[in-house]
Amino acid sequence: MTKTFGKIVTVLVVASTALSVTDVAVGSASTSSPNADQLLATALTFAARQTSLTLSGTLIASGLTLRFTESFSSVGSDGAEVIAGIGTEDEAQTTYGHPAFVKASSLAVLSDLLQVKKPTVSEIGQWYEIPKTDKRYSGFVQAGGAQTISQAFSISQRGFAAKATYEGTTTLKGVKVIKLLTKSNMWANGSALIAQTLYITNTAKSRPYATSGPSSSSGVLYFSHWGNSSVTIPTAVGALPA
Repeated sequence: MTKTFGKIVTVLVVASTALSVTDVAVGSASTSSPNADQLLATALTFAARQTSLTLSGTLIASGLTLRFTESFSSVGSDGAEVIAGIGTEDEAQTTYGHPAFVKASSLAVLSDLLQVKKPTVSEIGQWYEIPKTDKRYSGFVQAGGAQTISQAFSISQRGFAAKATYEGTTTLKGVKVIKLLTKSNMWANGSALIAQTLYITNTAKSRPYATSGPSSSSGVLYFSHWGNSSVTIPTAVGALPA
């Protein structure tokens, strides 16, 4: 797993106004709240031991709607971001220092998201490589972030803070979960830890169920297919055009 969470920050950099979440019903915190730090540690321990996972959902910022699906494994990560009215960007990557791979479904994706100066129709639907020497590389693979699933869910500067605040129970897609306010490196550049809402299953052996997105967005992304997600690294036709 590479530091691809930060890629969503790049995609949403043009969107800075947070909108309200519509699919979350939050209950009030109990007067005798459980140990939030322990709940967080239990969920992170489960996640850190997994070989793969998928993160998917919808984020909204400044009127832009982004549908996101990304799978992570020891191979790397692959997935797609679909922005309404703009198109789809497919991407895949292994670890920092190795090339990232991207594919665009429209001229708008090539120019607006992939920063191709003079995109052509022939470049649509082609897998391109972004080498580390390309100035656009840092928007896809970031040196300061987690390089493995275990790092991403560790208590460290590449993972999560050790502290959390219990915010009661919440219903997401009909599932009762626990809402925790914490900090993590998931949406940050470098090694910073920034505020994040993590939803974990309300079970004896809790696991991460969903998470908030970057601070510039609203919406919820869902964890799924723990230990059962596959990743394919494509073959590129060449370097991403300048």
